[in-house]
Amino acid sequence: MLPENKINEIRNWLTRAERPLFLFDKDADGFCSFQLLKRFIGKGESMCVKTASGLNVDFAEMVIKYKPDIVFIVDVPIMDQEFVDKLNRTIIWIDHHEPVRINKVHYYNPRSYDKEIYLPVTYLCYKVVKENIWLATIGCISDYLIPDYFEDFKKEFPKLVDIKTKDPGDILYKTRLGELIKIINFCLKGKTKDVREFIRNFNSIETPYEIIDKKTYAGNAIYERFSHINKYYKNLIEKALDSYDKKDKIILFTYASNDFSFTGELASELNYRNKKTKLVIVGRENKEDIVFSVRSKDISLSKKVREIVGELGGYTGGHPQAFGGNLKKVLWDSFVMQLGKE
Repeated sequence: MLPENKINEIRNWLTRAERPLFLFDKDADGFCSFQLLKRFIGKGESMCVKTASGLNVDFAEMVIKYKPDIVFIVDVPIMDQEFVDKLNRTIIWIDHHEPVRINKVHYYNPRSYDKEIYLPVTYLCYKVVKENIWLATIGCISDYLIPDYFEDFKKEFPKLVDIKTKDPGDILYKTRLGELIKIINFCLKGKTKDVREFIRNFNSIETPYEIIDKKTYAGNAIYERFSHINKYYKNLIEKALDSYDKKDKIILFTYASNDFSFTGELASELNYRNKKTKLVIVGRENKEDIVFSVRSKDISLSKKVREIVGELGGYTGGHPQAFGGNLKKVLWDSFVMQLGKE
């Protein structure tokens, strides 16, 4: 965990901000982290960071247009020094990936104090603001952590979780809370204008039941967009489930590019459904590349995947046993062959 003085520092930066801008990663952990911070101070603009390359000098140009006094960056694992230098603003970076060193940034990462600790960024932000427990819980469960305040959440929102379990996967795939997480993740996909509309609608949401039960105009609009995107996902998960033998220790599934990327969601669900499978890799064809996601129950296999991809000139990034990557399409067969040999 972050030391208490660091938690207080983040809170002080929030209250000091006059024109804040929030940059967040394109998943429920990043989204809920930004929502917690913005709702705490009641002001600010936001941008979803959808590029795999993270924050670079080109992204700085877009940020400067907002004229922020303080930029809060949550759950974004990659940032270039050129981005920081070009921006020339106060930057508060809250993350939980592999710690990095960047100059002129106020950096908050629990792994800087304990390399083995795993805490979603939503958890850290909740410790800062201490409100909106439903957002805090959504973000943590989406990143496979049942937080220490989970029982308090269930008392306040009993209709969202009706099972007893210690497995975050059970919550993700067997409860209404899991559906809500899926709604947020899916609505962060697609065209920028559609994502912005989703964020505008979500900013007015005060309770998760508005969305899950379609009780308000904004909640109904969010659910309708999710339903549209979910049709694509259902088609892909059915194909993925038919693509392997239930006894396989490794599941490898690739699909052609469409309007939405589901590699992370497909890999996570296949990994959950197949308890004996040690490694799941889902790839999406994207022009000349294969963009892929990996989920593993064996950290040695995870390391081997990273090594092979690196040797072939690709790259990976994320957590030890749940990460993404990119590899040239012409090298994909070589990657599969090498992995098979190992």
